[in-house]
Amino acid sequence: MNQVVLHIAIIFIPGIIWATLISNYSSGTKPTKFRFILNSFLSGAFIYITLDSIARLLGFDYHVSLLDNISDSISTDILLASILAVIFSIIWLAIKTHKCIDSIFQFIKCTQRDTYDDEWLGFFDRFKKERVGFVHIRDFSKQLTYAGYVLSYSSRNEASKKIIMRDVIIYNFEGTTIYESPLQLVCIEGDNFTIEVPKTK
Repeated sequence: MNQVVLHIAIIFIPGIIWATLISNYSSGTKPTKFRFILNSFLSGAFIYITLDSIARLLGFDYHVSLLDNISDSISTDILLASILAVIFSIIWLAIKTHKCIDSIFQFIKCTQRDTYDDEWLGFFDRFKKERVGFVHIRDFSKQLTYAGYVLSYSSRNEASKKIIMRDVIIYNFEGTTIYESPLQLVCIEGDNFTIEVPKTK
């Protein structure tokens, strides 16, 4: 029984590294505790199997001891698996950020779904691709309009959204300027707002 528990604990080490990096640096909703634990275990098992397969494929005189019985080489296994977890998480983050899988499915016409289920992230990704800078943000709950250049924004479509802007002019809905700010953190609650890109002449 102790051997089984130790096996599970060792599997979790690279899995937690992978799942933590994905959770912290990917956009979208964070996973639940159950999903995080499940992802950690599955990714950890995948990493050890991949590590052993790579060693066999390259002809190295090395075998992951975890796949048989735990031996003195387990510390080497954990180290190599942890390094592999970091590499795999970086690759997966790049694939997820650039929507590679969705783009492939769209290219071969397997799906008509937009690559962005999250309109917040979809808008700002197109915003960057179009090299747009100046926007009007209308907050209907506060009856304010923020006109300025977007520097950064919160990466998740949460209840409270944050946008950092520069050279901001704040108007009321009557068009009267209330004040100006060289740098402004705009906090928006809920979905009662619009972001508009003014037409350039």
